[in-house]
Amino acid sequence: MDDVSSFFLQKPSRLVLDIKSLDFHGFSAKLSDKAGIVKVMRHGFRNPDLLRVVLELTVDPSKLTLERESATKLTFRLKVKEGTFAVNSSPNVNSIFKVVVDAGHGGIDSGAVGPTGVLEKDITLAVSYYLADYINGHPQMKAILSRKDDSKIRLRQRVRVARESNADLFLSVHADAIKNRQARGSSVYVLSQHGASSEIARMLANKSNESDFIGSIKREKKDENLWETLVDLSQRATIDESIKVADSIIKQLSNYGPVHQPFVQYAGFMVLKALDIPSVLIETAFISNPIEEKRLSEPRTQIKIASWIYRGVCDYFGLKYFLNSEGRTHIVIIGDTLSEIAHQFDVDLEELIQFNELKSDIIQKGDLLKIPNKN
Repeated sequence: MDDVSSFFLQKPSRLVLDIKSLDFHGFSAKLSDKAGIVKVMRHGFRNPDLLRVVLELTVDPSKLTLERESATKLTFRLKVKEGTFAVNSSPNVNSIFKVVVDAGHGGIDSGAVGPTGVLEKDITLAVSYYLADYINGHPQMKAILSRKDDSKIRLRQRVRVARESNADLFLSVHADAIKNRQARGSSVYVLSQHGASSEIARMLANKSNESDFIGSIKREKKDENLWETLVDLSQRATIDESIKVADSIIKQLSNYGPVHQPFVQYAGFMVLKALDIPSVLIETAFISNPIEEKRLSEPRTQIKIASWIYRGVCDYFGLKYFLNSEGRTHIVIIGDTLSEIAHQFDVDLEELIQFNELKSDIIQKGDLLKIPNKN
């Protein structure tokens, strides 16, 4: 008789069936076109006699039960528990998505340096502030900045910020640089399978007691093989979600201008190793390209880049765009003056001074200015 084991997973909601059999002749994966509890079904053979079927669900697994209807046939019934309400997993007006915006580099780590001396760390912080403004301007999203000033933060600490804030998404903002100064455009990266596997191996090696977590998965009294399987499934699902985010963002960035890599890229960046949180790294442009370096230092360009990334995030979450926050803040860089900033944003100089409660017209690199709306 066929041996079947099953378990539920969350974020995203899934049901996993492991079916052990000596004969899979005639097996086919079919899913009704009608909307229901199961959204997507996929399968794969882990061994010649072991088939894994993964069902992506539209309902929180805690509200579901799985019953086998026949001891001789592989027939199951998935239904909502009595006394609970099945809630579709698509966004509703009460959903608040937390997004960690990570400005790359900082402090003594300047990142890449442009031909005229523009520092990557300054560009990433400025773009991140604009992006956070957009996100916080949406009623269903909240931005959390991994760094708010010119300070150095360790890579694993950036990941920890995302995990401790229970983030739904992690965005790391960077500016690319290579020897070829003609290279231009944006690229978006997700964690490679090899990078994820290496991180899992490291975490598993460091975990030993029964109260351990890997990501959001608690070990408790789970068998070693089951625990590793759960972690592996969670990581794979996270990479799948990261790819969806990255694809949405790169499509939106292509509306702004030519992209360097039109498809999602894969790498083992440390900041992408939050194994239970969809994570992407965005190379906004090439700071090594003199033309793009100049544009990256302009608030107008920084705002546009942030707005296209924001649109990609909205697309991923299935949300409408709210673009009321454009130009709400400005990070002061070397050479800035209040009059130039006022001209850049087409606002009155005196109003800008009063709006920020400044006692003089002296500003310093790294100062955060709020920009009044013209209307």
